[in-house]
Amino acid sequence: MLTEPLNLYNGKEITFSIDATNNGTINSNNTFVSFNFPNGVSYKNSSLPAGTTWDNVSKVWDIGLLTADTTITATLTVVVDDISILEARKNTECEKCGDITYNTINWEISNSSETDLNITNNEGKLVIQGVKSDVITSEVLTSGSGNSNISASVKNRLFYLITDINSGGDVKTLPDISTLTTGQIITIKDTSGNAGTDNITIETFSTETIDGALSYVINTDYGSINLLFNGINYSIV
Repeated sequence: MLTEPLNLYNGKEITFSIDATNNGTINSNNTFVSFNFPNGVSYKNSSLPAGTTWDNVSKVWDIGLLTADTTITATLTVVVDDISILEARKNTECEKCGDITYNTINWEISNSSETDLNITNNEGKLVIQGVKSDVITSEVLTSGSGNSNISASVKNRLFYLITDINSGGDVKTLPDISTLTTGQIITIKDTSGNAGTDNITIETFSTETIDGALSYVINTDYGSINLLFNGINYSIV
């Protein structure tokens, strides 16, 4: 199995299902499925058929009795817990897409009682493909009235969409620079379409400057600004 291309980051959950089938004419006793997770990915939870269990130490789905000509299904959820050690390689078909990860979860079904007459169909795998994205937790731009605004973050970039502006204008404060990384870009956009009348004044958190100034005003409807953080101050880009 191959996942659809995913945006991978620490905390990203991936859910998949696997079938365990006894194609034989006799029951399979002491049946189990052993898993091997790639570095950076770990088990989180599962939905298992009644009478079966999960051992998180040995990474084994313990089925026990699997009767003849029967299929049962387990659904597992894994989580990316260390994006930094996921293996990655360049996507040669898309030079602008960056590095694509291809990390594989392998599993094998077996039993400790009967002899399996066909061992060619005992293994399976899930290939997790996606782009590494260092999601940055950030504080929302402050607003005196508590107006609702939308914030989002992707790799090395923050987006703030101003959906509501106070009558007469609004002041938005940039995040504390201790939460930012050098080279990070912050995009702020008026999506209300009212900034021409009710200006949005962007102020820095402390003494940082925006092209040498302590503030910047968005004064056109649907106006926007991109700010590049250089580790000390911001530049308009």
